[in-house]
Amino acid sequence: MNAMKVFLMPNMSRKNVPSALSLAVPILRAAQITPVLEPALCPALPGLAAEFEPFESCAGECSLVIALGGDGTILHAAKSAVQKGLPVLGVNGGRVGYLAGLEISELRQLERLARHDYETERRMMLEASVSIGGKTKTIYALNDVVLAKGTPGNLVDIDLYCDRDLLCRYRSDGLIFSTPTGSTAYALSAGGPILDPSISAIGVTPICPHSPLARTILFSPEKRLTARARAGEGRAAVLTADGEEGIPLPEDVPVTVRRAAREVELIHFGQKNFYHILNQKIMGRGLGNEV
Repeated sequence: MNAMKVFLMPNMSRKNVPSALSLAVPILRAAQITPVLEPALCPALPGLAAEFEPFESCAGECSLVIALGGDGTILHAAKSAVQKGLPVLGVNGGRVGYLAGLEISELRQLERLARHDYETERRMMLEASVSIGGKTKTIYALNDVVLAKGTPGNLVDIDLYCDRDLLCRYRSDGLIFSTPTGSTAYALSAGGPILDPSISAIGVTPICPHSPLARTILFSPEKRLTARARAGEGRAAVLTADGEEGIPLPEDVPVTVRRAAREVELIHFGQKNFYHILNQKIMGRGLGNEV
């Protein structure tokens, strides 16, 4: 029987990640699991007992992806993994690690992967589509899609449609379209509600709205939302997904946001449920529980 393979996606800019790798790889090897990393990382990891192969060429042989870093690293890894139908285990090498299934101090738990002694939780994603110059660009987000001003100090006017009906006209710094997973990210900072990830919904939260009455609206995940932004002459609004994509938008070009057909599978080991993580990593921060 072939050894189980897992693909490691580390954020090497995190100062504790190289040492975490040096601990994780022997644990995986001892459990008869073959760790694989991108070839570009080989020079920075001399002597590491891992295989080095591009993700695109070996993903079909891998059982899962392990992301080592902060939540941004896990988000990036999840979007790569979901395209190959692989679940993701996040190992927190960052500050919060809200999406992580393990802390670096819990690396010994990796041996449980060989026994398939873990659980997976499916999380909804968003897809945003925009046509510019006759070409359609589609981006995916696990946390949020953000349509915002591209020029500091200026507001942007955004018309929001639900299906074909005009719902709101916002004058603000932008709009955040969030998943339940993303309700604890940028949307929370903008005053949005926290959603249990088992609730399927799309949240739309204005960023610094000119109207004090503008609040988050929760939509059925089956709804198709369309936004048209006007940033003013000589300026462009910008579309981003999980803080990664940056697409300048011409005036009044429609952006369509909907629930994606794809769902991310996050791995955890059953010790911590959503409310435990919420208390430890979100609600307790600043109260002596800083992570």
